[in-house]
This record gives sequence, structure tokens and C-alpha cells, in this order.
Amino acid sequence: MISIIRRSHNLRNQVYLLEETLEEQEVTPHVRVKLFRRLEQTCKKVECVRKNANCDGEFAEAQVTEDLKEVEEKIVNLYGRIDSLSVAYEIALIKKEIEDLETCLNAQSSARVCRAVDSLKTHIFVLCSSRALSREDLPLIARAKLLLKNAECALKGTISFEQARLNSVKRAFQEELLGKDEDDSEVMELFEVADLFYHHQMADALSRFHMLPKKYQMLVRKEADPEKDCFKTIQTLIAIAHEISYGERHLLSQEEICTLFAELDQVRKETH
Repeated sequence: MISIIRRSHNLRNQVYLLEETLEEQEVTPHVRVKLFRRLEQTCKKVECVRKNANCDGEFAEAQVTEDLKEVEEKIVNLYGRIDSLSVAYEIALIKKEIEDLETCLNAQSSARVCRAVDSLKTHIFVLCSSRALSREDLPLIARAKLLLKNAECALKGTISFEQARLNSVKRAFQEELLGKDEDDSEVMELFEVADLFYHHQMADALSRFHMLPKKYQMLVRKEADPEKDCFKTIQTLIAIAHEISYGERHLLSQEEICTLFAELDQVRKETH
């Protein structure tokens, strides 16, 4: 009986130790499989201990039941947590793959673009074929797929490498400005203020600009004077919004900004 109780204590300690290891490592696909196997083995041991406790009488069963209940609850939580950490790892990897592909498009190297396309395709397939993605992850996957489509067009010669990269950037801006990501109110506000400046609605633009958080007003004023330099103000507002959303600041040229807002105006017409 003492042996059975000791085994139940050991199982509880094992799941707590496994939980601690999650704080110390990235959950790659390989690590995920290993951790799931460990949990599966622990589940089998739980069943074995429960059967033995039943055979040893009511006292042993009562002593062990509390430990095993805690172990089983912890196992359920660990399955979910391991899967979430694994998705987070894949999402971070896809973000890096997107950046790598955009860098390759900038370099205009067909060989590098081809390798980057294959790598990004692989990671998207691995993630989407084995996981249920959250609402927050879907826009990133959509952006990655659009970038892949444009990169493949560039490899076929139907568009330039630069246009392939810009198409992805502009689509991301369109989605932000049209409210596809309603949770990010600060990004929406920055785009709306830029939109007012672009359409020369200066009174409203300046009024909305002065309502922005002070940190964003200061960032803009480091680069431009909103009262005098309309284009630079628009350029900086969009760059800040892009940095908030994607972790990097990207300055569009005047031609790119004109194209962006022309396309946004067209989308507005089509959606109203």
C-alpha cells in the first residue's frame, strides 16, 4: 500500500516537473511530440496505479484518489498549453519567414526567393494542417499566403520583385484601414488621421492628430511638422502603424502612398 501511495506522489511530481520544463524551452514540433508521448505514458501509469489502489482496499484507494485527480487535471491543462506554445513557436517562425522572403524580394534574387517561398510554404502547411488557428493568427496566415502568391508571380515574370513585395505591404495596410482588425484601435486611428491628411481635410486632420496619444505625436514631430509637411506626416503615420502591427517600420515613397490610397478609395466604393 505504501508503494502505491508513493507512486501516486511520484506521478504528481512528474507532471509538475514537466510543467516547469515548459518555461525553459521552445516547443518545436519535435519537442511537442516528445512531450505528448510523456503525457501519454503518464496517463497509462495513472490507470495502472488506480487499478492497483482498487485492489489494495478502500484506504489505499482514498489515499491515492486525490493525487490522481490532481495529476489528471494537470495533464489536461498541459496538453492544451503544449499545443498553444507549439502554435506560438510556428507563428513566430512564419513571421520570420515572411521577413526573409521580403528581404529576398528586395535583393531581387530568383534563387533566394525560390528557397524562401518553399520554406514559407512548408511552415504554413505544417501549421494549418495540424492546428486550429485562433482568430488573432488568421490575418498573419492570410498575409503570408498573399506574399507567396505575389512572389510566385514574380518568379514567373508577370510582375516585378519589388511589386510583389509592395502588393503584400499595401494589402496589409488596406486591411488595417478598412477595419479588418478591429481590436487594434490605435493602428486604425493612425491610418484614419493619415487618410485625412492625404485627402487635404486639414482642419479635421490636425484636430484628430492632436487627439492621438502623446507618444505618437512626438514620434511624428521628430520626422515632420504636421502643419507644414503633409506628405512626411502621412509617411510617418503609416510607418508607425506598420511598426505597431508587424514590428518593423517601413517608409513608403510618395508614389506608393498615392497608389495605396487610390486602391483604398476604390475598395471603399466597392464595399458601400
